[in-house]
Amino acid sequence: MRRHFSLWLCAVLLADAALSGCPEKTGTIDAGVVDAGPAQLNEREPNDRPAQAQTIISSTFVVAALSADPKKPDEDWYALVPATAQQVDVSVAAIQGADVVLSFYDADQNPIGEVNSGGESQGERFPNLNVTNKVLLKVSGAKKGSGGAYTMTLLFSPPKDGQEKEPNDRAVDATPLPLDTQVQGFLAHGGDEDWYRIELPAPSGAEGGADEPGGSPGSPPGAMTGSAPEIPGAAPGTTSGSVPGSATGAMPGSTVGTPGAAPDTTSGAAPGSAPGAMTSSAPGTPSAAPNTTSGAAPGFAPGAMTSSAPGTPGSARDTTSGAAPGSAPGAMTSSAPGTPGAAPNRTSGATPGSAAGAMTSSAPGTPGAAPGTTSGATPGSAQGALSGSSAGTPGSAPRGMPGSMRGTPGAAPGTMPGAGTVAPSEAHAVEQGTGAQTGATADVNAVANNPPGSNPAAPQDNDATVALPRPELPTSGLHIEVSAVKGVRLHVALLSAAEAPLFEVTGKDDEGLSLRNVGVRASDRVVYLVVKSAWTGTGKDARRGYNAEAPYTVSASIEPAGANAEFEPNDDLAHATVLPPNGYREGFLSPKTDQDYYVLRTDVPVLAHFELSGVNRLDLALEVVQPQEGGGEQTVLRANDGEVKEPEILNNVLCATECVVKVEGASRKVDGKWVRDFENAEEPYRLKVQVVPDTGAEEREPNQDAKSATPVAIGTSIRGTIQPRRDADFYRLDLTARPVRTPIKATLLGILKVDLGLYLHRVNDDGSLTLVQTSDGAKGDRPEVIRYSAEPGIYLFEVKDATRRQESNFQDRYQLTVQEGD
Repeated sequence: MRRHFSLWLCAVLLADAALSGCPEKTGTIDAGVVDAGPAQLNEREPNDRPAQAQTIISSTFVVAALSADPKKPDEDWYALVPATAQQVDVSVAAIQGADVVLSFYDADQNPIGEVNSGGESQGERFPNLNVTNKVLLKVSGAKKGSGGAYTMTLLFSPPKDGQEKEPNDRAVDATPLPLDTQVQGFLAHGGDEDWYRIELPAPSGAEGGADEPGGSPGSPPGAMTGSAPEIPGAAPGTTSGSVPGSATGAMPGSTVGTPGAAPDTTSGAAPGSAPGAMTSSAPGTPSAAPNTTSGAAPGFAPGAMTSSAPGTPGSARDTTSGAAPGSAPGAMTSSAPGTPGAAPNRTSGATPGSAAGAMTSSAPGTPGAAPGTTSGATPGSAQGALSGSSAGTPGSAPRGMPGSMRGTPGAAPGTMPGAGTVAPSEAHAVEQGTGAQTGATADVNAVANNPPGSNPAAPQDNDATVALPRPELPTSGLHIEVSAVKGVRLHVALLSAAEAPLFEVTGKDDEGLSLRNVGVRASDRVVYLVVKSAWTGTGKDARRGYNAEAPYTVSASIEPAGANAEFEPNDDLAHATVLPPNGYREGFLSPKTDQDYYVLRTDVPVLAHFELSGVNRLDLALEVVQPQEGGGEQTVLRANDGEVKEPEILNNVLCATECVVKVEGASRKVDGKWVRDFENAEEPYRLKVQVVPDTGAEEREPNQDAKSATPVAIGTSIRGTIQPRRDADFYRLDLTARPVRTPIKATLLGILKVDLGLYLHRVNDDGSLTLVQTSDGAKGDRPEVIRYSAEPGIYLFEVKDATRRQESNFQDRYQLTVQEGD
């Protein structure tokens, strides 16, 4: 029975299998060649010399040992010889008690790199060795008598685009870094330096010939080029947004012989007041209206250019309000037709007293003269200067020879024949900006010694007025980004083709760098970007961080900032960016340690109003600074009323010849320490300046003490503001010439928001102050009055907020009137 049941069960199972179908028999699937990982290699002695090096052609795992020889360190040599170019990641495991060194050589045994950052009992790694030809690798101990077994892994892979190629620690080996492209690299050991080569586009018009629009070959952005006299049909060169063909920021003048040409104009400005404006009265149109720009006060016209009308060869040069004739910064003067012998004005050590940035046309009668050029074209001329070639000098010096004069090919860079010594005030604060005077103020110190009515174009006997040429200035900026590397404090430098430093900065631990407006010059066609780790710690603890596991990325692009941008470096007085009167600059505070200096230069005393816009994430501070004897700087006025995103303002700052302001992040308290820990590399701030002549009717800041008090006289009124907070204004009344007591009455008209107090002090013989009268009971805009019978002597009026609130009001002006009698 059991047997029959078993047969029946088998029959059922077979039937079920037939209905459901049986699986087909499958063969073994061929997986191909299995990657077993790096090849295994045992060290083969002797391999103590390059000639005995073991050959490695692909990814390999090496088992070896360094003998502990007390006489000399053991050396194991290997030859990396791949069939095609490869990127090799080399790593050696730690040897207990030994300090391992990796050294690399080319086929001729020239050293190309060394890695020794790990120290005793630590391994070493070099993750991106570029091997195109034979490379020799030496593994050794740093000290005699140490050794032991080690393993070494070499991983080969085809090189990829967008990766640095080691070794690249020299300019000749620099990895290309195309603009607007991101490249990955490693700071694999403490001594690692990664060099990148950046090729910059040629400036507009630089590749054209002398007969093409845009001027002479090699002329930089900002060069002003005009047609030679006697060529009425020549089209002036222009830039984007202007007449086609000129360099960036160039302002073409009317061509001689085109009397109907209308002068260039810009919206809404007073005649003659445009920074960079250029006016040329065409022959037959002596009344042609000058060019103008928006918002500039008449008489403050850096860069304004005016030519004498035809038929008036003896006419004086055109002048600006309050300045010596012809002394406007950047002024451009043409010799009038009919005076072919007139000497053209020159800059930078040519004609004493001429303004930096001045533009000069060649005299009529020299139609073949090549138009002048700036940085890199007319060596030695000031940035933005245009010098017409006189008859007999048709050829200008080639681009790339800054400092030598045209016609003196042997002159040393940066020198001029006959150049005298520059006064400290002239050499102070290098100008920044474009050569076309687009918003940049030209140097006016060179014209300071020309009295009214003098002719700066004529030869001068006073060598003290001859100005040395200034260095070539930035004309465009780079935006450089380097990402953070854990354990590394980044140090980034930008070098010229001659490896001269243009800019360098050190970041903070574990933080990347976003650098804006890093200045490059028109002559810089190739620059090098160097990325390395900065030193941290002191003494025995000093070290340079590294990380062979985490790569960084680096990129560079041209800033679209334009003519009103700051140019880094401007982190000190000597490199201050020039501020145009009645203009503005835009800048970035990045990295966190950044601080930006600006200099305002004028040819007549002015009162400047500075306004600094607010920026997201930033609490900005605005300071007026001046150099100290023996070095360093002194803050004489500071505004930090606002907080994050809020603006800062300084009123009535006296600029007799020049004044320097500094923009920085304000300090804040973090973990009990005051730090400046602000940056914003995405949103720029704007620093605006407006100037008015110093007529004596306004206070002159800084005037917060007896030494800097603004003069006031009996029978006069003077106005001022309480800005910033805690501002105190002192006014000096000199009664020393009075033979007897003088009854005086001082009336202070108040302002809104601030409860003003008026205080009268007498200056003692030792310089100390004695308070003799007060009036501080009024509120708001109600007046304060002091009556006092003053003995002969010197007195000071003090105006300040009489309350503890220490309010400020940058908009409303108080008025102090001093009268004699009751």
